Amino acid sequence: MRVLARFLRQPPRRRALLIQALARVCLYRLALACFPAGRVLRLGEGAARKAPRAADQAGDALEELRWASQAASRRIPGTLCLAQSLAARSLYARHGWASQLCFGARKNADGSFEAHAWLESHGQVVYGEARSD
Repeated sequence: MRVLARFLRQPPRRRALLIQALARVCLYRLALACFPAGRVLRLGEGAARKAPRAADQAGDALEELRWASQAASRRIPGTLCLAQSLAARSLYARHGWASQLCFGARKNADGSFEAHAWLESHGQVVYGEARSD
């Protein structure tokens, strides 16, 4: 009930952004569970091509999109960085902000493999966090 009450206290614009973000996180979470990642990545490319503006000086608008994307991702269990970043990229593109999906990978000392995804616009991280180690 507290989550619902907090949601209802948000201004209408933020509620709408959160609903849009939740729908996208669910979509990409399910898509990555059901289809090969390559197919899901191609699906995300179509939506992202429509975004004309760079997000390097977006200010409050970009911060609201980041907030909605992070809040939605926290509420969908098992959502990893790839689904989060794809959903955020789709939401940003829907609101006219261009971004690039970035990947990083490394082999750990124990031999395990670790990968990570985030979004950038003109060299600046706009969602998630870049990992360079």
